Amino acid sequence: MKFLQGAALYLFVYLVLGLFNSAVMYTAVKFLHITPAVALGLIVIITVVGLFFGFKKSVELFFREEFSDSTLLIACIAQVIGFVVVATTVEELLAPVIKSTKLFQVASVFINFAAFFFTYWLSVRFILLRRRGEAG
Repeated sequence: MKFLQGAALYLFVYLVLGLFNSAVMYTAVKFLHITPAVALGLIVIITVVGLFFGFKKSVELFFREEFSDSTLLIACIAQVIGFVVVATTVEELLAPVIKSTKLFQVASVFINFAAFFFTYWLSVRFILLRRRGEAG
């Protein structure tokens, strides 16, 4: 249950960062007349920092342990890369099977949620907890 709670909190941070990034990009381009490339550079920095601290807080709150920042960074990077790889691979495999665009879009949402929770579980269990000797 701790894995689901931690992943849900991290997913919430992920979604809030997405909304914040959209607002920053819109405001920067529309009202401040900043080029999208400059705004994107700012967004990338905010996103990386936000994702790391969101991952760190989700682990601290639900696993009640202290991990080194370097170990947390490795687990966070593994989760993000794993999420992209797993979600993309599953979608690529299902794309030829699901012919309806709308059905594929709905399936894509569920694939992304499942991939997100799965990769969170993998990164926490096999990177963080294994180093502590708690994961079998």
